[in-house]
Amino acid sequence: MDITMPEAYAIAAASRNRIIVPLGMMRKGAIQRLDAKQDSTGLAVLGKRENSALAFKLLQAAVKDFPRKSSATAEDEARVFQSIVAAEPGSAHAVHEAYKAWKERSLDTDSLTARDKRRLIVLDVFASRLVGHYIFLVEIDSKYVGTRTTLKYSLDQEIKYSLDQETSSSDIKEVPSWGTQIRFHFKLPDFGFAESQHMELELPSGLCIKQFLFLAFDHKQVLRQADRRTLPPDRRVAHAFLNPERSDFEGEVWAHTMPSKEGLYRFAKWAAIISSILVVATIIARCFDREVLRPEAIIPSPAASIILIAPALMLSWMSRKPEHPLVTVLLAPLRRIVLACAAVLVMMAVLAAVPVAPLVWHVIWICIYIGTGLMAVYAWSIFRGYKTTPRYSMTMKPT
Repeated sequence: MDITMPEAYAIAAASRNRIIVPLGMMRKGAIQRLDAKQDSTGLAVLGKRENSALAFKLLQAAVKDFPRKSSATAEDEARVFQSIVAAEPGSAHAVHEAYKAWKERSLDTDSLTARDKRRLIVLDVFASRLVGHYIFLVEIDSKYVGTRTTLKYSLDQEIKYSLDQETSSSDIKEVPSWGTQIRFHFKLPDFGFAESQHMELELPSGLCIKQFLFLAFDHKQVLRQADRRTLPPDRRVAHAFLNPERSDFEGEVWAHTMPSKEGLYRFAKWAAIISSILVVATIIARCFDREVLRPEAIIPSPAASIILIAPALMLSWMSRKPEHPLVTVLLAPLRRIVLACAAVLVMMAVLAAVPVAPLVWHVIWICIYIGTGLMAVYAWSIFRGYKTTPRYSMTMKPT
């Protein structure tokens, strides 16, 4: 991020000739693979104790000028704010409910001015985020106050994903699509920290992004801003940005992902087509065996083992090196198609290699036809779904 820091941007004095600057929020818990730099020089990142102390002071400063009820006490306020900054992920909900109860019994909301009401909204949003996050604080040299400088930080972390989720607002509705297209969904606790917020998502090799959405909601979960990007085929990286109009806006990111059309996608598609054509051809051969087969043809055939080469190749494709968990999930439908094709070929090879009774012969052929039909329908629905671009109906309201 590029920032020009006025005096007020430094929230506290640090060591000699240095100031503390907030860059965003980080989820509570052990943070690994965090890297912060200023012009290629590493930055000192404050730890848990310093973060908690400064967050406590910020909450106290934010509520300092609000009118209080006669029953309000400083000890009650300090206890609630301490519980907010010290909250663990499992107790976040209970701590936030305790904060709302404290607000009801301590703040004289009937005497709030219009400006105080807006400040109270910001305080509510800030408190709700602090129960599950730390403020990400770094130290920089005080000589940069009033000048433009570039600060960069990166955090390599896993993003949760789901096959079926709903947005936080009724103002955005998704039109369902066929197929397995995983939706990433995550909220940005520090969305209002800067004048502009940029988001970039990079997927593992073998996957691509179909659509990327960056949404902004107000404190009532009403959609206010949106940046929707539909990407070209096989694009692994997507970028979007918004300009928060108010500090109490909340950002959400959605990304629809699917397998890249190279590799297993193309392999599974052709495997389904060729296996289906082969099974249809056996129907013709069985119905017109006198016209198709030579008189000296022998069934079972000693060359049946050659047929097993195809399923062996298919299965070897699926036993490659370990993959990213997301790749495993998204490629699962394609692997089911490949397994079904392999099973059909194996059953055909068994019939061609092993002498069986007539009843068994006909039953296995019936199983092959039914299985191939089900596989063809499943493959058609999956590949049809991959071609469907997720569509959204959005209702945005001006601020």
